[in-house]
Amino acid sequence: MPRRNPDYAGSEYSLPSVGSGWNISDTGVGVQESKGKDDIRHVIGLEPNIQVNNSGNAWTTYNWANPTGRDYDETFFSDSYLSEFIKAWVKQCPDNPVVSFDSAVHEHWRCDVDTVTGFFVEPVVHSESMVNHAENDPQLEWRRQNWTSTLLARRRFPTLYSNSAQPNRRRELPSRALNEDPAVIDERLILKVHEHVIERPEYHRYVPRIPCFLRPAEKYDMQAVADIYNWEVDHGTQALDTWPLHVTKFEDILTSSQSYNMPFIVAVRGSARNLGLTQGNLIFANFNQIPFEESDQRGEILGFAYLSTWQPGLSGVGGGSSRNTARINVFVHPDYRRKKIGFSLLDMLLTTVSDCFSTQSAFDFIDPDDSPLYRKSRDRELQFYHLYIGFRVRHKLLAHGNKKLEDEQKTYDDDLVWVKKMLEDQLNFTQLVRFEAVHRLPKDTKGPCYWMDEVVFEHTCCIGNPPQ
Repeated sequence: MPRRNPDYAGSEYSLPSVGSGWNISDTGVGVQESKGKDDIRHVIGLEPNIQVNNSGNAWTTYNWANPTGRDYDETFFSDSYLSEFIKAWVKQCPDNPVVSFDSAVHEHWRCDVDTVTGFFVEPVVHSESMVNHAENDPQLEWRRQNWTSTLLARRRFPTLYSNSAQPNRRRELPSRALNEDPAVIDERLILKVHEHVIERPEYHRYVPRIPCFLRPAEKYDMQAVADIYNWEVDHGTQALDTWPLHVTKFEDILTSSQSYNMPFIVAVRGSARNLGLTQGNLIFANFNQIPFEESDQRGEILGFAYLSTWQPGLSGVGGGSSRNTARINVFVHPDYRRKKIGFSLLDMLLTTVSDCFSTQSAFDFIDPDDSPLYRKSRDRELQFYHLYIGFRVRHKLLAHGNKKLEDEQKTYDDDLVWVKKMLEDQLNFTQLVRFEAVHRLPKDTKGPCYWMDEVVFEHTCCIGNPPQ
């Protein structure tokens, strides 16, 4: 072992050097520290041979005097060195290193020694204790008496705890433990433990809760589409128009979407799995769908979603400078909201046009015509960079200490919290901006009006630079 370096603060005397300089007694009389001897390794040890290499960036354990690479420390494990080491240590030990114990100290083997004073420390006395069952929780007490590992093992494997079961065992269990009476359980403490059971839903959380499927919109769907939107105009807050639109307006929207290669999708009540389709773009979910009952109204339009140019030209033309940026328009029948229909429509739109979205695959989609517009491809004719969707909420007025108004306005953002969680956590949107008081409702100017804020969310469709 290398000898101690006196210039290093952490280097201490070896244990033999320290121990040989103490006299120990029971009472502390005569306990004193003798003058410490120099560490014998100062005399017989070798200088450490750890050297810095020529480059100054590493250590080596050999030098030019020992180019073989063998460490000098190997010398300290040889018989010749150990023999001299022990002899030198023995010479420094007292002639009669005897530790005596005063008989006046009772049970000195139970006492520890104070390392500072050398006196014996009083033995540790453990007071008698017992379990107070009244302070324990009843269910925990029942578990303590019934669910211990020993009791469970005895009940499950009674033969293992019997002397007759294994007569030739090398190590017999104590007879006291084998023959003791069964534990007496306080009947008052026996309670039925109610374990929390997690109920798994029958259907995946993203599966539409109405039996339906998605498909590209057709012209004959526009009357139902107009009815859904016009209900929002008359009773809701998300429509941009203040007067109902005629069905021909939606027919024009469908034609415009198709001409600009923008998807237009509808959700239809029914099941796509019993239509007998074998060709086309057929996407069936990996999860079980809500079964369709024959008593249900097959073919009813439950919702629709389509893309439109983010900022069309002054004449309304959608092929202007913002043609690679789109606005998402999605509306669901008022009787079927919060049923994952709108979520499925958004999922399919993003699956069609976004390279930065992974579908949940919880809905059925069919396109018998196999249009390339509804297939996810990097080679599609129109590439999108950003998608935007807006959600309108009541504008909060300055209360000026009006407690009633403050309480009333607390619920204005409740729906926004739900929408934001869905868009950001599940559909890769990010809240971009909140425009305050940009819409005014209702359309009837004779009644009281209120203002609406619009919260805009953004989805990026591709990674890196915008498409060329």
